[in-house]
Amino acid sequence: MKFLLLFISIFLFLINPLYAVENCKETKDIGGKFYWYNSAVHGTSISSEDNEKRIWYINTDPAVCYKSLQAQINNPALIYSGYVMALKNLGDENSANNLIIIKKLTGITFNDSGQFNRWFDKNSANFFWSFEKNRIVVLENGFRCNQINPAGGKLYWFNYFLGSVKDMDTSPDKRLWSSVGDDTTCFISLLIEINNRQIIEESYQLALNYIGTLNDEMEKQIINRFKKINVNKLIETGY
Repeated sequence: MKFLLLFISIFLFLINPLYAVENCKETKDIGGKFYWYNSAVHGTSISSEDNEKRIWYINTDPAVCYKSLQAQINNPALIYSGYVMALKNLGDENSANNLIIIKKLTGITFNDSGQFNRWFDKNSANFFWSFEKNRIVVLENGFRCNQINPAGGKLYWFNYFLGSVKDMDTSPDKRLWSSVGDDTTCFISLLIEINNRQIIEESYQLALNYIGTLNDEMEKQIINRFKKINVNKLIETGY
């Protein structure tokens, strides 16, 4: 009978993630960076979550739970910094398991930690977490976003029509971008807004009105580029 009860308890734990919440001896607030670090290095499981927060625990220590804000967990800058911290620590030990995790994060097979560390030292300044590729990639100019702000489709298209959008990454539902000449402040826009015909039309009109106020000789490049844009095609096909 005791063995039966033990089996039932283990079974309930495996099929019901909320079981772990009841067994958390303590819950600590922690940032999104450390969520992604622990997810990579130790593995994590979700106990519960809602639109604002996620309660989770490290698989090797389910007695201690952590609470992280969803806004931080979904912040590409924190995903990036968490995974970079994980890579740096994983390179400290030459183990087969660490090399497997490193391959998962980078898409690259390394023979040993020495080879990986040489690659890391050479390229880490230009790392970027791509949610399109779901791994660390090496950018020519690196990841320079000091902050990432939500932006509507109208702001995206207004900047696009003025020639001031630099697309950085695209996932199935959102796009990360920055303004040309300022890649330290980045923006995330939902594709459902970027591909909205009404938003494209309204943004085009806003840009047209703005360009109508330009009379400086230095603004001719903006005006000339704007004239070449086939806005009707954008409205029909999106971007």
